[in-house]
Amino acid sequence: MYTDEEVQKFNDNSDPDAYPRDNILYNNLVRKNYLLQSHSINVSGGTEKVRYFANFGFQDQAGMWNSAKSIRYNLNMNLSAKITKTTEIAFLLNGNVKKFQNPPSDIPGPTSGEGRIFEVIKFAHPGFSGPNFFSNGDFGSVAAAEIYGGGYDKTNTTQIFSQMSLKQKIPFVPGLSFKGTFAYDPTFM
Repeated sequence: MYTDEEVQKFNDNSDPDAYPRDNILYNNLVRKNYLLQSHSINVSGGTEKVRYFANFGFQDQAGMWNSAKSIRYNLNMNLSAKITKTTEIAFLLNGNVKKFQNPPSDIPGPTSGEGRIFEVIKFAHPGFSGPNFFSNGDFGSVAAAEIYGGGYDKTNTTQIFSQMSLKQKIPFVPGLSFKGTFAYDPTFM
């Protein structure tokens, strides 16, 4: 319980370090607006013998706080060709590059830093940990220090999924064909 004098200090902000009134999490710890943008370009076409499709995509997402964001690039390509009346070849390539930036954490994984923030944010309220930021600009609450003073971890991932196939119709047996497929899928972190 607070005395009338303490409540008045919250209301008039006469002692902001001991009785902070701006300690609303949404106002000074979490961004109210964080941008998400996504763009892609498709190209497709071909002839009776050759068909192609290509897609390039880009996504950029700001996080709820300055130390969190992600960027992703996507590529998808399909090419197929009829080499002869009975032979078809196809090549498919799908890949992405992901770049994550998150608050640091001792828990592994691309979104583990957010988990740490949600763990400590419950301590960011008046009466328990003081203001989120002291009047001199120093961090007050544990949550403010985690979000703005803990640095960040970066994780970059590159994935490539490729496939090549050959389909051969057996001309002397109607409806019969065989298909061979080779795939190679490396991932780099």
